[in-house]
Amino acid sequence: FDSADRDPRLLWLGEASAVLIADDLRSYGFPALSRDERVRAFQDLHLPPDASLSQASVIRVGQIVSATDVIVGSLRLTGTDLSLEARRIRLDTGRIQQQVRERGPLRDLFALHDRAARQLMGGAASSIPSAATPTAANPIPPLEAFEQYIKGLVAEQPATQIKFLNGALTSYPTYDRPRLALWQAYTEQADHARALAAVQVVPATSRRSRQARFLAARSLIELKRYDEAFTTLKTLLDEQPQPSLYNDLGVVQIKRGQVTPQTGKPTYFFTKATEARADESDYFFNLGYAYWLDKDVQAAIYWLREAVR
Repeated sequence: FDSADRDPRLLWLGEASAVLIADDLRSYGFPALSRDERVRAFQDLHLPPDASLSQASVIRVGQIVSATDVIVGSLRLTGTDLSLEARRIRLDTGRIQQQVRERGPLRDLFALHDRAARQLMGGAASSIPSAATPTAANPIPPLEAFEQYIKGLVAEQPATQIKFLNGALTSYPTYDRPRLALWQAYTEQADHARALAAVQVVPATSRRSRQARFLAARSLIELKRYDEAFTTLKTLLDEQPQPSLYNDLGVVQIKRGQVTPQTGKPTYFFTKATEARADESDYFFNLGYAYWLDKDVQAAIYWLREAVR
């Protein structure tokens, strides 16, 4: 989302709009990409995440991630009122499917974007309860805390990121999203102890508890606390199998070097990861590497070739 008149006050709101629209679409059952996936798609094309793009460039980004639709728009702030225009573009035809306009007080930011998301999907979301209604599982943060969180996401320097994210937590201590973003900021600085501490306090009742436990396991691996990492990942796997969990369990088994029939060989976990996600080359590389460590050269060659393929 661009600023219609390059208003500097809208720099954080452009990213906020993208985050909120995607959140609302996912809450209504539409498979919108997460911010991390969107940022990676921009990086693949060597584009800054906050770039002002032509429609052709936006369509190219959508094609990179195999999307069916992209949503673009613009914002304008008049006093304390926010105006939002958004378009949903079908990628196979390049045609606009829906175009919406919403306006309201900035304090109603969440409700405004919820209305826009509903309209963008036509009648498909009309019978679903509003995502802008706070619930115990999905509390709506104060606008000040949300602003600090978004500014933390888009800040370029880790120290600035951490400052804004901690500011969001100061304003709203039970806000879990800044804790996950803090994990990323600390991890990029190789401060794995602080990264672990940031996500360990996310309560089990939070909708982000599972993601927080997964990130905690990755920090435990970096801190060489392999037994704790294995237990955490295995618990997550038993609850709901995912390719990344199989992969990281294989990583733990290689690193701790204590493989038993009960805990499983690295090759077992990497094989399960490749079976569950056949388009992730890292999993095939890890499987080939694990066979190399087992001195099974032919299997190592086969799976490393699969990684290249």
